Amino acid sequence: PCDEGVVGGIDPVEAEKIVKCLISLDRIDYFAFSQGNFTASLENHLPDMHFPPTPFLDIHRRMRNACAGIPAMTMGRITSADEAEQALVNGNGDLIGLSRTLLSDSAWGNKIREGRIKEIRPCISCNYCWGEVHSGRAISCIHNPELGSLNEHQWEPTQVSILERKRVVVVGGGVAGLEAAWIAGKRGHDVTLFSASSVLGGKALLESRLPGRDSLAQAIEYQKSQAVTFGVKFQLEGKVCLKRLAECDPENIIFATGARPIWPEMLAEDTSACDIREFTTTLLQENKKQNGIAVIFDQDHTSFVYAAAELTTRYFDRVIIVTSKTTIASKINYISVIGVLRRLSRQGVEIINSSVPISLQNESLRLRNVLNGNETEIQGVGSLSYATPRKVDDELLLCAREEGFNTTVVGDSKAPRGLAAAIHEGHKVGETI
Repeated sequence: PCDEGVVGGIDPVEAEKIVKCLISLDRIDYFAFSQGNFTASLENHLPDMHFPPTPFLDIHRRMRNACAGIPAMTMGRITSADEAEQALVNGNGDLIGLSRTLLSDSAWGNKIREGRIKEIRPCISCNYCWGEVHSGRAISCIHNPELGSLNEHQWEPTQVSILERKRVVVVGGGVAGLEAAWIAGKRGHDVTLFSASSVLGGKALLESRLPGRDSLAQAIEYQKSQAVTFGVKFQLEGKVCLKRLAECDPENIIFATGARPIWPEMLAEDTSACDIREFTTTLLQENKKQNGIAVIFDQDHTSFVYAAAELTTRYFDRVIIVTSKTTIASKINYISVIGVLRRLSRQGVEIINSSVPISLQNESLRLRNVLNGNETEIQGVGSLSYATPRKVDDELLLCAREEGFNTTVVGDSKAPRGLAAAIHEGHKVGETI
């Protein structure tokens, strides 16, 4: 490391001394510099999407100058050909280190050399891959379902013959539906995608508008671009009903209609509260200061919730996260969770563990501790939102099945989970339909 970022750790001055000692051994082929360590600065080791692109080039230039002509490698959230080239031109390094970028698309280098940059499946720096390995599971990429497959860098979906070509309808414009649509289209099927929204991306698009989550938009743009390239037709906005679907005379309907947060069962039904998606959408639309304290009830524990909390600090003077668990962020990988906790702490977000909201009256929110049953109150609450387990949105699916349509279900419509499951399932269905 050239900077561990903790008191008592290796800093640039000491790193330069270490480099000098290693050079004297006359056995070094090249140096590779990283930053952070497995303590409070771990998020610096693999900078996620909250970091700007190429955040450590300046310090790597300093280290390169200490290398006495021995090649030096720079790394850290370098994801595009332009970023890599600029790092070399500016003298930040002689070599470029890529890991997550190649997990997202192992043919990255080939596609750049062949001028197929638009075909590159971009790394969005979500650190899902690292989280899987750290948890003892096989490495996986949220955005590349083919990771680890045989001849992955040459992957192409199986093409269908003219006789095998099907009329496929996809219902839902989120990442699961988009993935299924473009893969099926690339195979040669006649694909039409329906979405009640005028824009594509679903929940992921909303999340991409939250602080530090903008890279999610790259995944959506890639899917959209591929869908257009392979002839997917879009029917956007307006009520999606069985009559509209039937007009396409579909041989298969893929449902990717998602899921919605359920009402917190412990909360009185007459309580003024809304789900976290509705809450953040309103904040973004109104874009103005709000009165009172904002309380977020967190049973979701994903990045969406904490990015929403960061957004909320822009509009409320006081933000509190309440969770029924003993801690927050249980679904975020270890390397990124440190950054989540650090940002929330710096922005003054308060966290109340092991508690659930039970009522909100006259700006007084009553909480119950799930461990001992004790009740407390928070006065001056102006907003209560919730991120709870989700229920599948399957009304149209059930109608289609009753009418005898051949249906397939993917993503949250099948079982509410995360982006990886949605994209991977959409990919698999697109390949096998």
